[in-house]
Amino acid sequence: MPAVLRAARPGDYPEIIGLLQHAGLPVDDLSAARFGWFVVVADAQGKLLAAGATEPFGSCGLVRSLAVSEPARGAGLGRAVLRNLEKRALDRGISSLYLLTTGQSAFFEEHGYQRVTREAIPEEVRASRQFSAICPASATSLLKRLTLPMVKS
Repeated sequence: MPAVLRAARPGDYPEIIGLLQHAGLPVDDLSAARFGWFVVVADAQGKLLAAGATEPFGSCGLVRSLAVSEPARGAGLGRAVLRNLEKRALDRGISSLYLLTTGQSAFFEEHGYQRVTREAIPEEVRASRQFSAICPASATSLLKRLTLPMVKS
């Protein structure tokens, strides 16, 4: 059975935390209640290979905690998780996704994210712990406006 992309389950909590910590991503503000935002990729044995989440703020959201385990890098799992997060955000009425990154801006820019100043980000997103306290001021701020896919008639 190949790897499966799915919503995170309560039992995934410790493994998600470990995956994020191994990737050097912050976990200080994560709680069990926030794990409903996560999607994961699990292998046939159930081991998590990738995880990511979006945090909603009205009509915009914050992409956070996108990580792929070292052995699984280069297999397109990060792209799959990001696309799924974007689809879920659109399904929830979110039209813009923001994020902060200290070393992966090229990955996100390849997927349509554009650099913006922190001041251009809505106040409710800037007030999140991720923006206000956890990520350094030197982190790159990015934005992607989400659109529904074109339907051919």
